[in-house]
Amino acid sequence: FWCDVCSLDLQSEKSLAEHRKGRKHIKREYRTMPGRIQPVCPKYDPVEIDEEGLFQGIASGSYQNIVIVTGAGASTAAGVMDFRSPGGLFDVLHRKFGDRFPWVYEEPERILSRSFANTHSDIFYGEVHPLVRETFYDLKPTLTHR
Repeated sequence: FWCDVCSLDLQSEKSLAEHRKGRKHIKREYRTMPGRIQPVCPKYDPVEIDEEGLFQGIASGSYQNIVIVTGAGASTAAGVMDFRSPGGLFDVLHRKFGDRFPWVYEEPERILSRSFANTHSDIFYGEVHPLVRETFYDLKPTLTHR
């Protein structure tokens, strides 16, 4: 039983019917509908401006959606430890949890994840969460954060 939309070979008519109810199939089917109008994105045409032109554009309201991308320096100025440096948060996680969870040496951010909290809730809420709260307790946002 073949699904032409998804190019899948299914084992029975029942499994094909069940497959056709799925989100992925429905999305693919929608994308391939004849006569469907494809969304058109406007062509991006970058314009070079100097610093003065940038500030004028901001002041005049010409720029409505502004995104600023910074590095960790914005947060370290507020007292947030650099996660990856010696003595940083990941180093603390290595020392505290490395014996029980050896993968922490390769992927320390995993111990801060929702999936870890769900699978090891006693450790997450009893040890990890208090450690993180204590680490970031007295921090105040800088002007950059505001």
